[in-house]
Amino acid sequence: MQRAQKFRMIGLAGAAVLAVAVPLGAAIAGPADTLPAVGGGARASGAGSGRAVTAEKSSKLTNGVGPQRHANSGKSPNGSNSPNSPSRPASTTKRQKLTSPLGELDLPFLSGRTSRCGPELASPQGIEAQTCVLAEGGRTWARTYYRNLTGGPLRAVLALLRPDGRTVQVHCEVPAADEPGVCETPAAATVRTSRQAYGAVAEISDARGERLLLRSGSNSAPEGSGSDH
Repeated sequence: MQRAQKFRMIGLAGAAVLAVAVPLGAAIAGPADTLPAVGGGARASGAGSGRAVTAEKSSKLTNGVGPQRHANSGKSPNGSNSPNSPSRPASTTKRQKLTSPLGELDLPFLSGRTSRCGPELASPQGIEAQTCVLAEGGRTWARTYYRNLTGGPLRAVLALLRPDGRTVQVHCEVPAADEPGVCETPAAATVRTSRQAYGAVAEISDARGERLLLRSGSNSAPEGSGSDH
């Protein structure tokens, strides 16, 4: 009888130990099973951040539309919420503005070139021209844009009239072509004076230089600017 009670007590104690051990083992095994999920989430967040950085670098050609959309919506590129994603740097917009293709054409980013041009003129024979005075980086020069639709070669004489009374003159061939061409003087150091401004005059004549077809100036008026003589 005593031996039977002893076996019964041992069996109850073993059952109690087993009942305690099973939840404890489950509790220990539970976090161990969740570790890969936590690690996978961290890797997924890192991959999303990496894609966002890549998209941000490529946004130089897309004006940052993709990265900016992700930053504003608080979502990762794959569409899932990513509260741990890094916020968009404050200087990114300025950098994209400076590097976007559209930002490079804006006037504030040019090199400070100024130009003063006369009107676009045309002669009955089919020659078109416009003459300008340009200045940049402390240097000034004259330039004439022309289009020769006469069907034959012409010649042009372009003169830059300096404030100090000197004149810089060049001769240019003006071939017949549908596309516009350019004739310009060499750039020289700008003469600083308030008494008189720079001026430029271009005279386009026939190939021999005997017949003036068009005169174009940087401050000329449309009327009386051409000649048929």
